[in-house]
Amino acid sequence: LCMRPHSLLRSTPFRLALAFAIFFICAFLLAGFVAIDLIRRELDARYDNRTQELFNVISQSYADGDIQDVIDATRVHIAAAAHKRDIFLLQASGGRVLAANVPVVSIPDGWSKRPGADFGIAGDYTYRIFAGSVGPNRLVAGTNNEETSELREIVVISFGWASIVVIALAIGGGALIASRAQR
Repeated sequence: LCMRPHSLLRSTPFRLALAFAIFFICAFLLAGFVAIDLIRRELDARYDNRTQELFNVISQSYADGDIQDVIDATRVHIAAAAHKRDIFLLQASGGRVLAANVPVVSIPDGWSKRPGADFGIAGDYTYRIFAGSVGPNRLVAGTNNEETSELREIVVISFGWASIVVIALAIGGGALIASRAQR
């Protein structure tokens, strides 16, 4: 009444079920990797928007040409940046630091990514940075990827566990179908 494992492995129903399971697992893995990539891109875009907003809010305070307003706005943002989640560097045209929560680091205009270690910040986080001119002055604003990294890790771990469950169910289901077909 009970089918031997060796004959089960050689049975056509088991092989068909296994082939279907492999196809299903591959489709599941492909869909998972696409989903993880889409999530990563969306999170990165949100951090870029946040960084751009920080830069814009501070730079717009220069509307009257008063650098003191820009310095004050930068200092307010520095005070609100817990654990250096956000970084700011405001320099006069000659390079003198007007306000900052990080040391002076050479950063090109536009977008760039830099590790926190470049700013003397402990941790494995990367900062997405936007640098540009505010009148004759230079402003650097950046946001770290701490929350994005944590969320990405949760998604990858969840996907890994779901993959294990899918593989076990596919193989177990294939064996069950094959054993019933053989009876």
